[in-house]
Amino acid sequence: MDAVPYISVIIPTRARSEFLIHCLDSLRANDYPAREIIVVDQSDDQETAKVVQRAAAYDPLLRYVQSDTTGSSRAQNIALKLARGEVVAITNDDCRVDAHWLTRLAQEFMSDAQVMAVFGPFLPLGLAQRTVAVAALTGNRRRVQRGLQEVWRLGYGGNMAFRRQSVIEAGGWDELLGPNSARGWGCNDSDLIYRVLRRGGLAVYAPDIVVWHVQHYDLRQALRREAAYARGAGAIIAKGLRCGDHRAWRLLAQRLWPVGPGRTWSELRTSLEGGGRWTVILRTLFRLYSLAILIPWGILSSCFQPVLDVEHLLYQGGVTSGEGSADVAQD
Repeated sequence: MDAVPYISVIIPTRARSEFLIHCLDSLRANDYPAREIIVVDQSDDQETAKVVQRAAAYDPLLRYVQSDTTGSSRAQNIALKLARGEVVAITNDDCRVDAHWLTRLAQEFMSDAQVMAVFGPFLPLGLAQRTVAVAALTGNRRRVQRGLQEVWRLGYGGNMAFRRQSVIEAGGWDELLGPNSARGWGCNDSDLIYRVLRRGGLAVYAPDIVVWHVQHYDLRQALRREAAYARGAGAIIAKGLRCGDHRAWRLLAQRLWPVGPGRTWSELRTSLEGGGRWTVILRTLFRLYSLAILIPWGILSSCFQPVLDVEHLLYQGGVTSGEGSADVAQD
């Protein structure tokens, strides 16, 4: 590609205007020339609308969508249907992107037409010790992979981008997965990675494409989120196997190995060097609990959930779903 790709940035949000304003500020600091920002607001109040209205005064390419739906996956599907970009970049309302985020994403997509997905570090903001530990685990070198060589540790939902057409062909986001979904299963980011990359193409992890996540969860909330992710991982594996996708066996092996005893001890030792000893020990024990209980629970419980779109491996919804409503309030 000679011209830079037009990028649509997708931000789902619900009642977190105090975080969203800083996310929008960080995006406005990007000087990338060809982009739009789509905020899909599922809040019950008008605070988010006011924040976006103020931000739109300085950014004519900021689009606001108010929706009566729930669930981040539904919000992302709404934005996907409206997106005009060749590339869709996804971040969260409680994140802040690097000043060169969009430029570096574009460079990776321009490097090879076979690149379908790009990811980068997703680092805690303001917690230096934990940042060191996370950076040590995610890696600091550029990696390129074809297909499903890695899924679970390739990228995070707050810092990922895809060619828009590849997401459409994969069916969009599964609306039964992700924050605020009906079943409470997490892992909608890994699910989309799986369903896009199983169709082929390259995925890139670039260490200079950085997004920071504001740490506003206490330990109990963080563990609850990890439990949702573990159950969601089981649900993803189960639907792949139930739909006859033999590659889901690879997902199962990948999921079990990183949280198995050997890898867990390695991560524990690395994290302890950064401090927070008791927190790290508790989180490590929780990972073992996920391996023994939560992932199998997700697999078994999801067997009672019908897969409505076998072709795209979707429990519910997707880009063809007409559920819910959305009003474009700023365009």
